[in-house]
Amino acid sequence: LQGAPPRAAKATLVDQAPKTWNIEASFFASTIFVEELERPLNRAFETDWYTSRVAYLVGSLDERAVPKLREMFWLFYEPIVLLYIGFCTFDPSGSSSLGLSTFTAAALLVKHGVLAVGATATGTSLQLGDADALFFLCATAPAVDGATDLCCCRHMLHRYAMFEYLMRVSDLAYRDSSPDVAVASLLERHVQAGMDDYIRAYTQWRTEVFQTEAVEKACRDHLPLLRQWYGRGVTPVEWKQLCMTTGLLKSSAQSLNDWDQAWCFKFSQIPHSNEVLQTNFRTLTIAEFAECLTRAVLLDKCVVDLAAPSDPSSRFAEGAPYESEAVAEALREFCRKLS
Repeated sequence: LQGAPPRAAKATLVDQAPKTWNIEASFFASTIFVEELERPLNRAFETDWYTSRVAYLVGSLDERAVPKLREMFWLFYEPIVLLYIGFCTFDPSGSSSLGLSTFTAAALLVKHGVLAVGATATGTSLQLGDADALFFLCATAPAVDGATDLCCCRHMLHRYAMFEYLMRVSDLAYRDSSPDVAVASLLERHVQAGMDDYIRAYTQWRTEVFQTEAVEKACRDHLPLLRQWYGRGVTPVEWKQLCMTTGLLKSSAQSLNDWDQAWCFKFSQIPHSNEVLQTNFRTLTIAEFAECLTRAVLLDKCVVDLAAPSDPSSRFAEGAPYESEAVAEALREFCRKLS
């Protein structure tokens, strides 16, 4: 998660750009990296680990495997968080909850070649029905005081549940191995191997294309309109409504609409340590909102210009398809059309 800082207490924004462009004094100042990576990740990991049921489920069978599992999940925590962000979607039932649905969870396993892993490792194939059954075993609200349906939907996987889900998948795919060995095999052979796409989309595109002088100038040129859309903050519900109002990210399938919209929202947002109880993770800063809007504009442009398949996890698989000047012009064109 390089480039993902802790959220600023209050995003400040000046109307005039500095004479000499400097990202630390730019529109994007509230979203540049200001702390060591390990500190926010460590807090998030501790919260997710103690909220999940992995230690209880495994410890009841073999207490010695729990420390090994914890260490393995920590080693791969950054890829796991990126997996969650990349396959996050809106609740198909219509609530404002964000998480993995059965559709995106299956897409995750297909993209990383996990559904076929059993055939090569154990002689048995991990079927789609098996994956769905494991999903519903893990999609339960956590036993945490204060957790509500707004952030804990019982038919979606939230970030803390990724540990249990991956553990159950690995147990079925590598059923002849111990829990820690099975998890290690899954993470090393299938998860880590496909991380380049996510790093390009999450970090490289932001730092090399979006957070540039050309794109900042486009944001400032249309700052009144961005502020009008932003209001007092953009939550997932308000982002979804804005997409409907502006015609962004509309495909023939609602499941793809939900995925695209959530992908833009989560990929533009700084991860929070506790997505179960914290409420501020549901609101973007104005700089995050500008990135979210730009990603959505480019997703639509990709479909038209590149005939790209509607697969949010691979939109920028080869890096950004447009340079910063083209990104800035695409954002200007969209804002001019709706101003």
